[in-house]
Amino acid sequence: MFALLLPPMGIIQRQGITNTLIAYSGILVGFVNLLVLQPYLLTPEEVGLVRILYSVSLLFSSIFPVGISSFTLKYFPYFRNPEKGHHGFFWIITGATALLYILFSTVGYFFKDIIIEKYTEKSFLFTEYFNYVLPMGLFMGFIAVLTAYCFALFKPNFPSFLNELFNRLAFTILLSLYFLKLITIHSFIAGYVLIYGLQFIILTVFIYKNDRITVFPQWNFLKPYLNRQTFLFTSMFGFAGIASIGLKNVDVALLGGFVSLDKVAVYSIAVLIGTLIEIPSNVLNRITDGRISDALAKNDLNTVDKIYKDSVRYLTVVGGFLFLLLIVNLQNGLSFLPAEYRNGYWVTIIIASSSLINMSTGTNSSIIYFSKKYLYGIFLLLLLIVTTFLLNFWLIPNMEILGAAFATGISAFLFNVSKCLVIYRIFKFQPYNYHYLILVLFFSCALMLNFVLPVLDSVFLDLIYRNSSVLLLYIVGVFFSKLIPENLNIISRKTYP
Repeated sequence: MFALLLPPMGIIQRQGITNTLIAYSGILVGFVNLLVLQPYLLTPEEVGLVRILYSVSLLFSSIFPVGISSFTLKYFPYFRNPEKGHHGFFWIITGATALLYILFSTVGYFFKDIIIEKYTEKSFLFTEYFNYVLPMGLFMGFIAVLTAYCFALFKPNFPSFLNELFNRLAFTILLSLYFLKLITIHSFIAGYVLIYGLQFIILTVFIYKNDRITVFPQWNFLKPYLNRQTFLFTSMFGFAGIASIGLKNVDVALLGGFVSLDKVAVYSIAVLIGTLIEIPSNVLNRITDGRISDALAKNDLNTVDKIYKDSVRYLTVVGGFLFLLLIVNLQNGLSFLPAEYRNGYWVTIIIASSSLINMSTGTNSSIIYFSKKYLYGIFLLLLLIVTTFLLNFWLIPNMEILGAAFATGISAFLFNVSKCLVIYRIFKFQPYNYHYLILVLFFSCALMLNFVLPVLDSVFLDLIYRNSSVLLLYIVGVFFSKLIPENLNIISRKTYP
């Protein structure tokens, strides 16, 4: 069963294995940061400050590039030409990103006082460090664009290393320096921002050494793409980026205006635990996004269909296993944290449920967004923006952190179901069959078994017998469902040359 945590491989076998090792190494470091270091080395208010600074900066970084990352993945296949430096594509996307940052940061600066006023009462500490949002957002935005460029070059491993492992290790070092009182809180926050600055520099050097970025844009080649369709796609995906990032970060950003920083910290820790199960999905998407875009550009729908169905099958099975693993160990795991963090139990369950739903729908986003019918996806994302904000503004004042979790869960469910329906309408792709009903039955029984099993006095013995009972029942269900054949290749030589 543990072998299933490795994405199925084919022509990109080494990429997949490396990406998976990087991802799970990052999980280990992130787990230590999340559940050992942050709760014990930082006060709840400081944890809340770090999470709000990250979330608000990430939201800004999704706004100012205005869809440049998606533009890169969709249009790079038409520019691909290593001998000619891809017709200067690198300078096109980085130049556009720089100009857009100047525009949006200027606008943001004029609204600074209005934004700060919202956080003054409940999250005053954040207002003292608000000026770090613009530089941190700058680094994050450029990192996103450069990472997309690396993915389009089919070089996902190094940017994945920087995102998953380098950042977390650097944060661990920074956190240790602050705990040992070698640096002040001001230096700690400044260092946190500079980690992303260093990542941006390293990623730029990597691209310089692995691609011919000395070639400047060839305007004659670029001119045919400077049309209404390209502008519409890029601008619409600007809104799409806000919605996509916003779904996972707007709750934390809004919470800071309604509850104290210590409750933001509890919620942030609970959410991070709940989203751990999505790591295999993130790994798989890094590998398949560029391939799906390339296949759609060639109208190779058979490859797209195979990637979609295999991704749903693989991620549903693995997602169910990781969800049960999390739920079985959640109560005992939270008992090792400071008492205030145990209030996030139900938040974690709700967020983990939404993560499982997201995984079980496979690589649906890429199929819609990189197709000629991407406007369907944009429409869904615009609805998502409205739904997410309305639910958060309605539920947070009444239910606080639990309300934010429900808002995220409901939005994710509606969004993913809608995407599946759109894919069926456009492509007639339908990845589900009766085998999934068998798996759902065993999954439900395993989940109920966890809640009816008596709790043993010994935490160690309780973990052993509870994990073995629940997970064994689910693994039996996996084999009975026959969803995982002996050789599952999401991208193989037979389906993609």
